[in-house]
Amino acid sequence: MSAPQTTSPLATWSQMFVIGFDLQRTWMKATETLLTSQRVIDARTILICNAGRSPLTGDYRELSRMVPEKIEAFTQSGAALTQSIAVMHQAFLSQGQAMAAAMLSGNPLWMLQGRSQALRSIDAVSRMAAVTLAPIHKTATANARRLKKREKQ
Repeated sequence: MSAPQTTSPLATWSQMFVIGFDLQRTWMKATETLLTSQRVIDARTILICNAGRSPLTGDYRELSRMVPEKIEAFTQSGAALTQSIAVMHQAFLSQGQAMAAAMLSGNPLWMLQGRSQALRSIDAVSRMAAVTLAPIHKTATANARRLKKREKQ
């Protein structure tokens, strides 16, 4: 979501609420990632113990997924973070330039002129968190679902 060019205080507050809800959604996904990661760790710990006790019957297919899936998820997360940092950096630079121009304009209400730029910066931070978490969340929740199905079998 990109922040609109607006001078309406109501539109500004509305946009801030939308960004706040986006941040809350990201926080909920982070919490879900932590909880599902613990379930995956628990399930895989049992698989590791079983493979240690009986090496010929160990589930090496599942165990061999552990490192490559983490590398893939964190590589995707790092790439998303890198792109988001560039977007966020540009938003902060634009905000700084707009604020400097507003301060030098001689307008006593110069602080009100930077609302849309500030919203872009806040939105960029919100998006950065969401896109950075997404690949890790996807991998952790997929693992938890797959391992849960195995438990039922």
